[in-house]
Amino acid sequence: MDVPLNEFEESGLNVPGHLYLQFGSPGPGLLKKVATMMKTGMNLYQERHRHEEALQYGCLSGNGLLRLELAKFLTRQYGQVVERDDIFITNGATGGLDSLMKHFFTRDHVIFVENPTYQTFARHVVNDDQMRVVPIAMRDDGADMEELEKSLESLPPVNLTSRRPFRAAMYVIAIHHNPTGICYSPEKCRKLVKLARKYEMLVICDDVYNVLNYVTDPVDPDKFKFAPQRLFAYDNKQDSDYKGHIVANGSFSKFAGPGLRLGWYELPKRLFVHLEDSYFIESASGMMSYSSTIMTDVLSSGMMDEHVQIVRKQFKVRMEKSISIIQSSVSKYGVKCSQPSGGCFLWVEMPEEVTAEMVFPVAQNKEHVSFIKGELSSVNRDFPNCIRLSIAFYELPDLVEAVQRMCRAIEKVLRQVAGTVSINNNTKHSHTILDGAVLCKNANRITV
Repeated sequence: MDVPLNEFEESGLNVPGHLYLQFGSPGPGLLKKVATMMKTGMNLYQERHRHEEALQYGCLSGNGLLRLELAKFLTRQYGQVVERDDIFITNGATGGLDSLMKHFFTRDHVIFVENPTYQTFARHVVNDDQMRVVPIAMRDDGADMEELEKSLESLPPVNLTSRRPFRAAMYVIAIHHNPTGICYSPEKCRKLVKLARKYEMLVICDDVYNVLNYVTDPVDPDKFKFAPQRLFAYDNKQDSDYKGHIVANGSFSKFAGPGLRLGWYELPKRLFVHLEDSYFIESASGMMSYSSTIMTDVLSSGMMDEHVQIVRKQFKVRMEKSISIIQSSVSKYGVKCSQPSGGCFLWVEMPEEVTAEMVFPVAQNKEHVSFIKGELSSVNRDFPNCIRLSIAFYELPDLVEAVQRMCRAIEKVLRQVAGTVSINNNTKHSHTILDGAVLCKNANRITV
């Protein structure tokens, strides 16, 4: 009896001959390397004194040794100091985001969301009716701060308490944004922190792509530069008006494996007490005690650092090759493609006369490839002429084939439309960001 072993198989996204550009997680080749690392980590942990304690109720803020080794690892990978005392272990970025929303906010609170944003969050934050959603337009250097400030000024009065100390929340992806690939500028980061402090807003920043930076040293192409400074570091503890308004929400999912279900916050100290006193944390005595113990040895051994270097090299080549194919195949029709310096995604913008919905059946039925529609990344269903694709899952030969198929589908539709509408390289677009993607029948379930 065949049983599904992952979400893709369970959703029917494993049709032979079909290629799926919506998969935003590492593929089997990289996962096998991580599985070997975890096996080695397990052997190391079993040699440790009192190794059986990994099966006991854990510490509320997470395994202390993991917090220490994770701080060292992130410091090496970010090129910025990460402190052990700021780290709180979670069951991944999805669980981390959901826990913060449920603990600190009610349906009467507002959450500001980038437009576009991570597509699964865009769908559920609206459908689940957990908070009142206000989209904020994205520019090429981050969310529109003027638009955000105007919205903050019009917030209804909220009675702040020790249990609910924030008037509103904002969800952002400041480094290698999903789906656009942009990084927030230092000016935008400083402005966002200033607004968060002024209006008592909690900013939850997904830091899941930060280590996936593909800019290399011009002298040494094997040496990767660090990503821009993370948003959490702009909320400086030495400032006179510091209280702690930024949470960094991290995960091993994008460079190690989503099945680990292991992540972390970098958290202001005043929020530690809140979360440690929550029912879920207190009853469970922290999160992911067993896998945390194994990951501690994986990190301390240096295996994860070596693995991240492999991932960067592979993803950099995949990203550059995909961009090259799109530019050489369909840019002559006015199609534009983002050029991220890291992360997993490309955002493709077609002339506004052509929508992803028009391209979808051609891609799905004739070219046997699928992807994420741009409108799925918007709480308002904006960006109908955009497509998001991932470079993370497939090895280079299959990825090249998939992107070529997608471009052929786009070209077929563009040539059909060109019969009635003039399309050229100077086609104007109604959207301000240059990044997008498309889906197949069950791909609404994909959470990557």
